[in-house]
Amino acid sequence: MTGETKEVSEMRYDTISNYSPINEVSPDKVDKLVESMLERGWIGCPILVYGESLITGSHRLAALHKIAHEHPGADVLNQEIAEDVTDIIEDRLAEFEAENGYIPEIEYDDIGWLFEGTWVEDHKDSLPEW
Repeated sequence: MTGETKEVSEMRYDTISNYSPINEVSPDKVDKLVESMLERGWIGCPILVYGESLITGSHRLAALHKIAHEHPGADVLNQEIAEDVTDIIEDRLAEFEAENGYIPEIEYDDIGWLFEGTWVEDHKDSLPEW
């Protein structure tokens, strides 16, 4: 882990199944993820959640929806697949405000600055949003 102890809430699919994707998804990419998840389970970076919104993971969530519909007993649905990073983001926004006098709008295609020095940075190579 980078910089800090991991103190986040880990979540399974049922916890985030009603969250909305943050961007459009490619059906081909979703199908590839479904195949991978059914064969190997959940691997890689967890879906990152801020409050009741996704920060990352629209394709992975769409793949999980498809798995839940077509393979409701799949093991991946019971794995810890998401983590609530609300505390990390709120702390970083508070630091930014203290230094700059305002709170910036979060740009979901540029999240690296929010997670520098945290355990999330360990996954930066697998996060296109970084």
